Amino acid sequence: MLGTRIMQESIHQIGWKLLHTNQYKSAIEAFRNSLTESETWESYQGLGWAIYNSGFSQEAVESFKKSLRIQERGDTYQGLAWSLLKLDRHEEAINAFRKSISFEKNKDIYKGYGWGMINLGLYKEALQGFQQSIEHKENGNAFFGMASALYKLDLYSDSIYAFKKSLDFEKSGEVYRGLGWALSKSENYEEAILNFRESLKYMDKWCWESFLGLGLALAKLDRAKEAIDAFSKSLEIEDKWNWESFLGLGLALKKLNKKEDAVDALQKSLDLVEEEETYKILGDLLASLNRKEESIQAYSQAEVLASKKVNKVSASDVPLISLG
Repeated sequence: MLGTRIMQESIHQIGWKLLHTNQYKSAIEAFRNSLTESETWESYQGLGWAIYNSGFSQEAVESFKKSLRIQERGDTYQGLAWSLLKLDRHEEAINAFRKSISFEKNKDIYKGYGWGMINLGLYKEALQGFQQSIEHKENGNAFFGMASALYKLDLYSDSIYAFKKSLDFEKSGEVYRGLGWALSKSENYEEAILNFRESLKYMDKWCWESFLGLGLALAKLDRAKEAIDAFSKSLEIEDKWNWESFLGLGLALKKLNKKEDAVDALQKSLDLVEEEETYKILGDLLASLNRKEESIQAYSQAEVLASKKVNKVSASDVPLISLG
């Protein structure tokens, strides 16, 4: 019996080591082997996280629930909540996140709760979670989460403060980028430019947003040539739904009187997202080029959209998501 227990614990520990080194398939195998010897909450929880990170959320839900039947823990409820969130089972996810902080109260549990609430669009609740995390122990990720929640609540001055506090702990592209957006919203374009450029030193997968933010800030300062370069670089990285960079590019080209190129950029923006104001700008441009029929069509489309009150999604409105 002692040998079996030692073997089971050894396999269980191997599973966690594999999980923490992102070797999810091997971790799944190790945890399943461990469970053939003995069913423990640790192995079921580890299996849940490994399956979740492999992209199989429904199976992860089942593993987390089995772990909870053996022992209820806050971190297991968070694993369950994230799995439910991926399955778009939002109400269940909210309940699981709330359940998590009723069992354990530490900076990581509250931090996970905060990010969960951000993903669910519950920014005031998210803010409470991050504040509780910081009260337990100040940490950069919680300040970043707090800054993100404040940004979504249009509290830009407080958001700037929290982003800067996050940078005191750890510097990253996503935090500098978030600070850049908050500064832009506060019309502090010079400092925003500095922070967008700082974020580009990290060249993470969202760096196209940094180029977009940089272009918008430069455009606000009438630095059209530099803005064109920034928008173009953003589009080199991401052009499938980057409508704002096409729009910004069009406006900057218009500023430099490059009307035909501006028309092309604006039309590309509209191919991605139809927006009333863009159609109006396009209509004006086409009229100035004596392309009357096309101009009338653009104005007509603007009127149609005005009547429908179409909602648009901006890259600067994309939730800042981090599980770190």
